[in-house]
Amino acid sequence: RKAENMPPFDAPRLDPFLHKRKIKGPLDIAQCQAHEKAVPFHQRALQKIDIKKTADAPSLLCIIYTYKAHHTKNARTAAETWLPRCDGAVILSDQSDQNEGIVGVPHEGKEEYNNIWQKQRSNWRYIYEYYRDDFDYFHIGGDDTFVIADNLRSFLARPEIREQNDAGKPLYLGRRMKVGGNANHLFNTGGAGYVFNRAALELFYDSLDEPFCAPHRHGFYEDVLVADCFKNGPSHLVPVDTRDASGAERFHMLNPGQHLAYRRAPKDWVTTYSFDLLEGLD
Repeated sequence: RKAENMPPFDAPRLDPFLHKRKIKGPLDIAQCQAHEKAVPFHQRALQKIDIKKTADAPSLLCIIYTYKAHHTKNARTAAETWLPRCDGAVILSDQSDQNEGIVGVPHEGKEEYNNIWQKQRSNWRYIYEYYRDDFDYFHIGGDDTFVIADNLRSFLARPEIREQNDAGKPLYLGRRMKVGGNANHLFNTGGAGYVFNRAALELFYDSLDEPFCAPHRHGFYEDVLVADCFKNGPSHLVPVDTRDASGAERFHMLNPGQHLAYRRAPKDWVTTYSFDLLEGLD
């Protein structure tokens, strides 16, 4: 690795169980509605969701990335609702905030939408340096993400997933999509968040500064660049189909109400980028 290509690594380790101690009881609909970016008044869609607990589920670290202006808004709301339901949780930002349990992680370039790729490069480096041996899986998403941790763990505990993980294969899981409708250029959309297992985390970390991972690119399309980094690297890892037996998606990049109301449209990006898109409660 060419460490000189990364900013100085001076971000302190955040206790991954800090937010877990904030749990005050079962997550109910009122708490969900408080997460206004993810589930504002979408009861019909939420009624479709069954919460599934799996006894022998793998451990999951949930990561959200944010910035200072959202510390007491989106980040706080996530920390008070779904985030503590993960086995561990960290909130990464451009500035540290002890009151909110947030750590600032430096990255190359400005803190801006058009530089999320550099922000994510540093975020994943931080996760690898501090937590790579502490959890089985790592889910990352923006501060408007909402994860049902029990269901994600249940999915990761499925025999076909567990078998690959136990064999040491890198797993990069999420909502598989096609860049511009090109089925040969796949990525897992960042809007839904995506998951690495330990093997994928190590693979990504080891590739971060390689030319095929665009180490100095500045752009908002970090999810596409993550996929390109895996595909162009030594393992040629690509996104896989994570839909259930009915063809329904497990990872969603829009909020529940939007998915419920969405209808296929040939020129719309959701239709163009998706595989065999279902509609309504399906």
